[in-house]
Amino acid sequence: AAAASPASASAAAAAAAPAGPLLAARQLLPDAVQAVSSIGQALAPDLAADSALSGRAKLTAVLAVDDFYFGALYSELTRDGSGASEPAARLGGCVGMLDPASFFAASHPAGFVRAATEGAVSASRASSSRAAAADGGGTFSNAEAWAAGGGWTGRAVAAHVALLAASLSSAAKPAAPNPLYELWRLRWAEAATLLHGGGLASAAQYAKARPAGRAARDKEPPAPPLVRRWRRGEREWPCWLLAFAVPSAEALAAVSELGLPVVEMGGGVGYWAALLRRRGVAVECFDSAPTEAGGKGGKGGESGNTFHGECPPWGPVQRGSSALLASRRFRRHALLLCYPPPRAPMAAECLAAFCGDTVVHVGEWLGDTGSAAFEAALAEGWELTRRLPLPCWGDTAEDLTIWRRRGGGVPRGGGAAADHPVLRCDSCGKAGSLQPATVRDKPGLLRRCRYCRLACYCSAACARRGDAEHKKCHAVRMIGAPPPADFGGPEYHTCCV
Repeated sequence: AAAASPASASAAAAAAAPAGPLLAARQLLPDAVQAVSSIGQALAPDLAADSALSGRAKLTAVLAVDDFYFGALYSELTRDGSGASEPAARLGGCVGMLDPASFFAASHPAGFVRAATEGAVSASRASSSRAAAADGGGTFSNAEAWAAGGGWTGRAVAAHVALLAASLSSAAKPAAPNPLYELWRLRWAEAATLLHGGGLASAAQYAKARPAGRAARDKEPPAPPLVRRWRRGEREWPCWLLAFAVPSAEALAAVSELGLPVVEMGGGVGYWAALLRRRGVAVECFDSAPTEAGGKGGKGGESGNTFHGECPPWGPVQRGSSALLASRRFRRHALLLCYPPPRAPMAAECLAAFCGDTVVHVGEWLGDTGSAAFEAALAEGWELTRRLPLPCWGDTAEDLTIWRRRGGGVPRGGGAAADHPVLRCDSCGKAGSLQPATVRDKPGLLRRCRYCRLACYCSAACARRGDAEHKKCHAVRMIGAPPPADFGGPEYHTCCV
């Protein structure tokens, strides 16, 4: 089961790991923590393609080493007197350990990242080119985009492949460090090697995990047990240490190009805010429970941060709630909501209080962020102006959207909006409704694939037309299950009518 917090995960890793005494002796043996970084290098020969270890044994070994490494890193980052004031530095050399991206790179044979990435790019680039060209490389603005051919799934796949392709070019290295993006890229290559190459995410394994019952919403996508374990392992610590959504250069540029100062609510450790500041954007970042000494808000330990424990902040994070957004000083700001907590009132309360005219949302739709009330409020009073795919983990489907308040604050049509502001059929562009999905198999409902949580269709005919893009989506996410053949069966769920 997933750990409840970074602190509990750190304690569990230290207790379970054979090298646990290293942490207990860290004050007596200054080189002990640095030695943790060498564990990954020692593992590299066993992860080579010609290794005698089975795919299951390789994945289990990687997860055990990762748990111990991150537990040790968290312990060092949060102990008193760690000696680093700059969070980016604290993630690396200042605590005497390799930073996560360097650690993972050292855990594999030379060239494994390039080999895994080149294979995926060459297999996907040609078939995804039409979707990318139809929408300028993945940007979505409105329903008319479907007339150009292809829906959101195709654009998300094209953007994913483009990000991987860009990472192969030395000229494409980011001007400013983005360690979470580097982690995403490396973990994707690991997944391609361990899950796909090891046969753990094969069609046969997925057949054993086929959902038997119907569900309106899954806690996590159906997958073989080892795939679910890998997905939790690959994203939990990066989410806790940095952010729950991976910022791409395109996403950061889109926010910067607004030309507005930003106020972020629910900023966690301030990772997105820090990267935006490096681009010259003025950002005020707030959280209800800032971690460590996150600025004027004081220590998160006073009330505890559910999602980040005591992970060090990446910049000033002040204590604050949605009520602050009514202040007129934020009238000309853009509001940033990055992965607002699921099925909680926070996002809707922020939107209701905000006095400005621009909102940037990072998250899922009728998924693992925000609430139906928040999405209904967007449909009622805001206009979608831009939608960008983001680098997603294997079990997430977030994107970045930019919204403008409707002129004069007048709701659409003067009353309740009928259509969902984002969710549409991938094949024909038919919009889903904001009406709750109470009848799951009624013809014409907008149904979404439970495996990828991305491909949406309004009918079996539309699902068949979208089959090619749906297959590519499963391929880049290491989902061995083919697109479900039975549109009315349990492998789809109704997300909205």
